[in-house]
Amino acid sequence: GKVLAFETNPDFTYIASDAAPSYGKKCRACVRQFVHVQPDVFVVYDRVDAADASYAKEWLLHTKD
Repeated sequence: GKVLAFETNPDFTYIASDAAPSYGKKCRACVRQFVHVQPDVFVVYDRVDAADASYAKEWLLHTKD
């Protein structure tokens, strides 16, 4: 993947990345934007442009527990 933007300060942390290269020819764009507003608000926004609209798209959340 590739980091497109990053900013952090005492109020929030923001990062945007493009993971499309991880999917080869199946995906033209896979951009995730993540904001953590201190102390406990998280916002995740994904934009996916699949090479074939019939490809399944799922959002998974992995946690420690």
